[in-house]
Order: sequence, then C-alpha cells, then structure tokens
Amino acid sequence: ILKVVWAPGMSIRPHDHRTWASIGIYSGGEDNAFFRRDGGGLTQTGGGTRLRGRDLLKLGLLIANGGRWAGRQIVPKAWIETSTAAHVQATEDDTYGYLWWRREFRRGEEAYPAVFMAGNGGNIVAVFDDLAMVMVITRTAYNQRAAADQTTALVEATLGAVGCPA
Repeated sequence: ILKVVWAPGMSIRPHDHRTWASIGIYSGGEDNAFFRRDGGGLTQTGGGTRLRGRDLLKLGLLIANGGRWAGRQIVPKAWIETSTAAHVQATEDDTYGYLWWRREFRRGEEAYPAVFMAGNGGNIVAVFDDLAMVMVITRTAYNQRAAADQTTALVEATLGAVGCPA
C-alpha cells in the first residue's frame, strides 16, 4: 500500500495523508516527511519512509484486517489481497508481491506462514494470519548484510516466546 506507480521522470505531489490519518499515523501537524526525495527532487516511494514502531504496527493491522480500520474499509480488500499475493519466486524461501514478501518462518519442525515487509537495518512487519498476530521489529543495523538473517532469527525466537510450539 506504500508504493506509488508513476511515469519515469515524474514526481508525486505532496503526499495525501488521508489514508495515514484514517489509521492514526498522521495527525495533521507533520510536513511531508513520509517519503524522501533524491538529489534530483524526485520522490522515492519504494523505501525510506520514517515511521515509528507503533505506526508500522498500524500498517500491519490494516493488512491483517483486509484493509479495514475501525469498521471502515480504508484500502480495498482486493488490493490488499493482490499486493500481498505471491507474484514471483524471489528466493528459495520467499515469494514477493507488491512490496510484500511471503515466507514460512520456522520454529523447529513447525512452519508459520506470514506476509511481511522488510526494510534496511533489519526492520520487519510480519502478519501471521494463522496466529492472528502482527509482529514488528525495528532495528538500526543499516547496510549490514547479516541484518536480515538476524531479524529472521529474532522473529523465530519471538514465535517461541509467544508460545508457538517447535
């Protein structure tokens, strides 16, 4: 839900914060700080958002609830389903949708499927539909190769901590 499709060389106007505001991320006092601009002034929407852990949790809950928030359909359910569906086999373990990954996180012999978004530094928002759980981990291991593997280990350890059997 964060990606904007735009023609090459075009820049988006200042972000319309209505979706953010409807789930309590934007209160109206902030400037257009959600997306960064490159050296040429083009807005970069594929990453670089500056959100707090509680805001990331709200995005995960929006996905977990099929685009609904407080009884209102904020994002069309069909878009949530399309954007989180597997469109390509990205790695041996992961498939990829529209900025959302799919993976079975492991705990011993048990597999726990999740849809997740991951960011530089080891950040992750994982939605475990079967467990009715959204997990958010924020880290600052920016540009470190091992960050993703370390975060996967944290996710799998946390599954144990919340009582998921191995």
